[in-house]
Amino acid sequence: MAEPPSSFQINVAAWEQCVRGLLRPKPDRTPLLFILDDNFYYPSMRYEVYQLARKYSLGFCQVYLHCDLESCINRNQSRPEPVPTEVILDMVKRLESPNPEKNPWEELSILLNTTDKLSTCDTQRVMELISSSLRNPLSPIEDTTEQKEADRLKCAMNVVHQADQACRRLISEAMKTAKENHVSSEYMRSLATRLNEAKATLLCSLREKVLQETSLAQEEDIDVERVVQRAVDVFDRDRKEIFMRITGDPE
Repeated sequence: MAEPPSSFQINVAAWEQCVRGLLRPKPDRTPLLFILDDNFYYPSMRYEVYQLARKYSLGFCQVYLHCDLESCINRNQSRPEPVPTEVILDMVKRLESPNPEKNPWEELSILLNTTDKLSTCDTQRVMELISSSLRNPLSPIEDTTEQKEADRLKCAMNVVHQADQACRRLISEAMKTAKENHVSSEYMRSLATRLNEAKATLLCSLREKVLQETSLAQEEDIDVERVVQRAVDVFDRDRKEIFMRITGDPE
């Protein structure tokens, strides 16, 4: 899903200033209701509000007002300054209604059909929804994103370091064998260059692979020794092929 346009984003500074004032102790403790009346057509737009409510332990709920397209167009045309019909048609394509099954954070959401007039029952449903959100304020969660990223990088560096040391030993063995076979200086330089290039390519791919795997699993679930050994085995095969191509002899 694309990020919402900046014009639709919440003014976080203004919101936080308002909330700080509301969090000051007051004798009456009268509940205060924020009503954000907007399209919020993408879940990402609504989720931004949810995150702010969670940060300050506030209640959060959604009332989705549904209306059929024909009624929307007719009502719009009766406005003193109607919006272009194309805008409404485009909004119909973009609008994504609350989906608690896909987004659990949208659990406190109801849909009201506004094609006809709202009933007393509809009003009661809204009141019950608001009451439920007030009784069940959200709890802030600890943001461990930075620590998780640091752990992922540490794991990747550990794997790459071990693989690098093992590959260096294999390169040294190959160079020693080439020297014993009286390979010319020119070919020795070429062999060293090709082996180091192959090592650099392997380590770069290995780092990306480990970062990807640790994003899908816990660091402790990664078998570092096995990952390193598999990478070294791949390099060893490449090393033998490079040795054969340059020297003409099997290692």
